[in-house]
Amino acid sequence: GTGATTRLNPARSAINARGSFATSEYNSLQVELSRAFAHGITFRAAYTYSKDLDNSSEVFNTFNSPTSYQADLSASGLRQEWGNSAWDHRNYLVVSYVWSPKGFRSGNYAGNLALGVLTRNWTISGVERFQSGPYSTVNFSGFDSNGDGSTANDRPIIGNASAPFNTAAIDASYLGGTQGTYYSLNTYNTTSPKQKVLIDPSTVHFVVQRGQNFLGQEVGRDTFLQPGYQQHDMAIEKGIEVPHFEHGLLTLRAEANNIGNHNNVNPLGVNASLFGASSQLNPVISRTGGGRALVLWAQFKF
Repeated sequence: GTGATTRLNPARSAINARGSFATSEYNSLQVELSRAFAHGITFRAAYTYSKDLDNSSEVFNTFNSPTSYQADLSASGLRQEWGNSAWDHRNYLVVSYVWSPKGFRSGNYAGNLALGVLTRNWTISGVERFQSGPYSTVNFSGFDSNGDGSTANDRPIIGNASAPFNTAAIDASYLGGTQGTYYSLNTYNTTSPKQKVLIDPSTVHFVVQRGQNFLGQEVGRDTFLQPGYQQHDMAIEKGIEVPHFEHGLLTLRAEANNIGNHNNVNPLGVNASLFGASSQLNPVISRTGGGRALVLWAQFKF
């Protein structure tokens, strides 16, 4: 038959939304569809859309967004931290399928035996998984912009939103120059010896600023969407009838995890102070579980 279900989970939040305390809000929509077709085909799909917002999950973030606490330590400092949760994956889709054809039979003993080997007791199944990537924060870990003693909680400001995303400038005072003037980070990070080339901050996307007066202009927390994830698994199973051995059945099965040897991308580096270096915004390939994994097994029932 056919079945479909839809569930909507309501939002939940703490007592003081977006204020001085840690708060969160979560919503999700779940849809499931199943269908049994003729000829032994069964199909099922489950989709989840979720949105998880908070103002403090960055403390536990482990991928390229080091933040010990918000840079603005005023009473309303957490207000500016409101944004995507570090574990917010917006879309998740799972599709599974099973095909078990009945096969053919013949009144002729030899023919029926051949048809049993070729067409009966086959099962092909698989699971396809797709998930949106997590969010992380464009930062400039290593420099203390607001003078609070931490080099792990500062974020850049926007110089020119229309400029290429991987371009950045830094206040020259960090590198021995005059505060209020700016060097090109792309040039500094790609030359040897390092070259300090003055640049107009309005020509780059991000600016590594200096001073507490910039706190209200910092880019939002967890506003960079990381690459997504996908996994493809498949199994083929064959049963061989052994009628002269107590109507036994020999089952042979082959399973392949990540059958296409698909390369997922690790979280990208988003430290604006390192833009231009190969370690930032450069996809690093990671094969799930070390790549394709094959499992073969056999079972005899009688």
